[in-house]
Amino acid sequence: LTPSWIGTAHTQPEGIPVVLYIGRLIARKAPALAVEAFAELRRKMPARMLIVGDGPLRGQVRSAIERLGISDDVELRGQIPFGDVKSVYDSASVLLFPSLRESFGAPFIEGLGRGLPAVALDHQGIHDADVGEAAVKVPVPADPRELPGRLATAMLTVLTDGEWQSRSAAGIKWASDWIWPVKAAAAVEIGRAHV
Repeated sequence: LTPSWIGTAHTQPEGIPVVLYIGRLIARKAPALAVEAFAELRRKMPARMLIVGDGPLRGQVRSAIERLGISDDVELRGQIPFGDVKSVYDSASVLLFPSLRESFGAPFIEGLGRGLPAVALDHQGIHDADVGEAAVKVPVPADPRELPGRLATAMLTVLTDGEWQSRSAAGIKWASDWIWPVKAAAAVEIGRAHV
């Protein structure tokens, strides 16, 4: 991240919570799983979902939204200019990051850098990221049919447990160590140690 990306911890946005999915609509990023998880959450509380991104699964995602009866609660915005991305993170209530195969994931680090708590699968690169309370990591169950419900429960926790502001602060703190000047200084120190 650039230093200017890092936001400030803030309070949970008021009104109906907004679940944000941001990323390509491709199989490994599991946008249909995100829609199913949102539908499960929607059965438990009022919420809206914003899907930012585009890709070959757009039709499948739209079909899932219609099949699940949540068309009035989901906005498929498509790709947006990068200059508008900060405001999307800043106005959301929780980032849903359901990638099935990901070495890490730009939306995860970007969201935490803006102080947006996240829900993600606890595997691969996300598993190794020690983000503390900034994200609720959902273990991958033996039965994948359990995933939407587990992700929904995690989102419900983030949205209702009263810890949103501390999660926001934890995300900012963690992401602040992932800016270019900090990483460049660390690389220089490693180089000095081996000279």
